[in-house]
Amino acid sequence: MDGQEATASAEESRLEAGGTELDKTVPVAEAIRYRKRAQSAEKALAEAQEALLQQRQAAEGLGEQLAAVRQEQALRAALTAAGTTDLETTLLLARARLDEDESADVEAVIEQLRSDKAHLFAADKQDAAPVRTAVLKHRSDPASTLDSAATQAAQSGSRADMQAYLRLRRNYV
Repeated sequence: MDGQEATASAEESRLEAGGTELDKTVPVAEAIRYRKRAQSAEKALAEAQEALLQQRQAAEGLGEQLAAVRQEQALRAALTAAGTTDLETTLLLARARLDEDESADVEAVIEQLRSDKAHLFAADKQDAAPVRTAVLKHRSDPASTLDSAATQAAQSGSRADMQAYLRLRRNYV
């Protein structure tokens, strides 16, 4: 009886502590379901972390590209302000010199280019300014021109107007 009493007292202490062992166990089907959910959550977390890593790498690459574009724009502006006559050539030369010596200042490189290759820079900065090009002229609509010539020929009945109309018609039809 002592063994039964010890078992009973242990059972009572278990009940007081929070229930039986059967209450703490989970059915097998539910445990399998929990395990699958946990595995899929871990897999989704790993995929999300990988995607985040790729996004960060892409952002770093874009940041580097942006810095390079900004540097080139600043170099172009400085060369234009310095009065270059051949922007592409001076840009290539300046970029090559900046790549050789990364600690070099843009202004110092431009001054060195100006002294070494004076033929690439205008004597006067006003000469280097781009000249305004011709503007496209507005041309009237061919259909309206043809219509007006046909109307003129029909109203006047003149052979000259008829020939002008036929000449226009030959160009557009």
